[in-house]
Amino acid sequence: MGNEKFMARVRELRESRKLSQEALADKVGVTKSGVAMWETRGVVPRKETLEKICDVLGTTTDYLLGIGEVDVANAKINSIQRGLSKLGEKDLERAEGILRLAFTEAFVNGEFSADYKTDIEERVNEILIKSRIIKKFPLDCFLLVDEIGKEIAIKLLPFSWLEEKGMNADDVVNSKDAEAVESCGRYIIFYNQNMPSVRIAFSIAHEIGHIVLGHDIEHITEYRKKKDSRLKQLYEQSEIEANYFASCLLMPEAIINRLKSFGCRITKEFLQTSFGVSESASEIRIKTLRRNSQRYVSYWTRDKSLDNAVLLKFADFIKKISPRRKSYEEEYRYEEEMQEERNRWLAEGY
Repeated sequence: MGNEKFMARVRELRESRKLSQEALADKVGVTKSGVAMWETRGVVPRKETLEKICDVLGTTTDYLLGIGEVDVANAKINSIQRGLSKLGEKDLERAEGILRLAFTEAFVNGEFSADYKTDIEERVNEILIKSRIIKKFPLDCFLLVDEIGKEIAIKLLPFSWLEEKGMNADDVVNSKDAEAVESCGRYIIFYNQNMPSVRIAFSIAHEIGHIVLGHDIEHITEYRKKKDSRLKQLYEQSEIEANYFASCLLMPEAIINRLKSFGCRITKEFLQTSFGVSESASEIRIKTLRRNSQRYVSYWTRDKSLDNAVLLKFADFIKKISPRRKSYEEEYRYEEEMQEERNRWLAEGY
């Protein structure tokens, strides 16, 4: 006997949709005897045929094979996913924005998934690795914006620039710290030049996060201006994500974990001193590190090649602030690992 759940579920779904074995065979592109084999002997067909069965019966492969127990909901999700997979990158971002706006409750819960956290960390790592300017911390957000601006049209302007043009900053900008404004695919990040430099850095990094993560800048601006309750949850979620982006950019997790393994005690004071960030920024980072410690399994099982590349690039920075002296064997092994990583990344163009 083959897969009994597959056998029972194909028959159940076929009958619920009032299809004969012959009708199902025609829609899938197989013979009637093939369908009979599925329903009487539980013979599971090839992947391509299995996917066609799912399309016709409106279900998922997991459900048919007995891996999942939910059918209708999964079928609808599967159908939506198949449609979205046909979209290009820009249309997909637009679709995400529409879904987030229309079904805010489904997307917002004051947090976001471990997978999305990992995605943000990887985006930050890619920026750090590819940057030819950023080689140490504190990170210079002004130089970083100049560099990123070559790929994404971003420009930094202080509030004083608006005043020089005869405009009141309060009439243009809806934040006391910084705000990204979009026009025709171009971005301007206005920032308050009167803030302490460490606060300016985090505020700019935060707004860079909104842009890089593809947030709907127009809706963020609209909420800041009008406090529209319909946009509140979407705005709050965007703020959480941008804060996490800024924290990872100014205080990369891979470096913090390496320093911790070298005996450094990761406190707010240590982060402020080592990475040149504000007290509030260090508080945010400590909170995210505590949450991340709850998902250590996903951290250690994921692909850490980007983390290793960050460690390689900022090895001198790490050595400078790490109090631990490694043994000769440890040093040799570490340098050997880094050299292997260096060779691989150079071969891949980084």
